[in-house]
Amino acid sequence: MPISEKIEAIFSTGQKNIYFARSNYKDTIENLESFIDKKNIVYLFYEDFFTEKSIELNCQFLSIDRKAAEFKKQVNMGSNSDSSLDIYSHVPAENIYGPIYNHCRSKFSTSVPSRWLSE
Repeated sequence: MPISEKIEAIFSTGQKNIYFARSNYKDTIENLESFIDKKNIVYLFYEDFFTEKSIELNCQFLSIDRKAAEFKKQVNMGSNSDSSLDIYSHVPAENIYGPIYNHCRSKFSTSVPSRWLSE
């Protein structure tokens, strides 16, 4: 089965799909903010998380002592896949995730990782 068909199958069920539900940042953020005061929430992006600045912010937010981070040490590293995507394989994911990423761009403005703005 071509990768584009696999991707279509993964995303075709929308909200019922576990992949979609676990990565629906918009719903997750709205649910979180409906139960927890916003001052008790910090949002960090994976793309920026492994930096001195982000570690400092996280430690301050959690009121814990800062320890030296080992940014070069890889733990639980995923495997590299050689699954080439054809030029249409991004379409189903873009249709599903486009509104979610737009919501994040709107909510977090300049904090959104730069690669989110160009893709």
